[in-house]
Amino acid sequence: MTTIPPASLTGKRLYRVGIQAERREHARKETKKAGTLRGGTAGCVTTESIVFGQCHRVALARLEGLEVEPDDTSQVWFDAGYANESAWIAKLELALAQPEYAEYTLKSEEECAVKWTTSYNIDVTGRPDLMVYKGEMPIVGFELKGINAVKAGARIWCEDKPKTDNLIQAAHYMLKTGCPFTLVYSYRGRSIVPKRFNKYADKLVLSNSKSAHTPTGKPKKGLEYSLEPFTKEFLLEFEEGRLYYVREDGTKVKTPITEQGIDQWYELIPYMKENKTLFVRLGAYDLECNRLYYDPCKWCDFYEACEVFENNYDSWMDKVKLICEESKV
Repeated sequence: MTTIPPASLTGKRLYRVGIQAERREHARKETKKAGTLRGGTAGCVTTESIVFGQCHRVALARLEGLEVEPDDTSQVWFDAGYANESAWIAKLELALAQPEYAEYTLKSEEECAVKWTTSYNIDVTGRPDLMVYKGEMPIVGFELKGINAVKAGARIWCEDKPKTDNLIQAAHYMLKTGCPFTLVYSYRGRSIVPKRFNKYADKLVLSNSKSAHTPTGKPKKGLEYSLEPFTKEFLLEFEEGRLYYVREDGTKVKTPITEQGIDQWYELIPYMKENKTLFVRLGAYDLECNRLYYDPCKWCDFYEACEVFENNYDSWMDKVKLICEESKV
């Protein structure tokens, strides 16, 4: 007779123990990173003092060694990103093993790390996801993003534009490695999209009917469309210091992101620390400078600190420390 496994040996229990061990290792590594800025956390400051990309205040907290500890749900989400990177590495390794690519090699993360120093003598370190080398020369880099939410996937697939923070991260690595970079998205789900995306019916799959029209040619009501698995790649290009991204159909799109603005974002953070100022909040705009449909600040762990202590650096920092400490309970 087969019995059920002991409670300490269920898959879910072992997975959670693994998560806890991983957190401890992550915390140990993050402690060593205090006092440095992360290349994977990137942003841009425009001449109008609008901040795009990642939040500079969150980056300031991380510079001080302060970070909210992720819960189990967040860790499962992160694991999907790791799985996406592993899938791409496996495929690209197979590709480069073919005779026509014999002169190229693939490097990832620590193997192709970047490092530079701000004028405040603060190091910026980062690890691009993947880079292809010819000998010792980097030829092209890839920033890989897995999409887990159907709404995010539908926006990227249907509207054909990248997320701002992802684009800036790839652009930052492009600038600091001196080689071309692309931003690659992968969506592995198959889900019904929100009705607001039905206007992109030609890019989606009709899921609850064989036809979108009645026999008389009139549009049917109550139709549902599905987003199918996809990969989408955006090429990056700088012209006179201005960032453009190139869609798969060859369309080149100008952005408000600049080389100078990316460097200024990294300079801004130690400036905030030295002068005890928080600077303006993250801009709620897309790459066309249109107002976002949501406020990114409201999704931030430090939202309450910014709401209550907007003009008091020390009190803001104390609140952030408290939030981070409480996340470890």
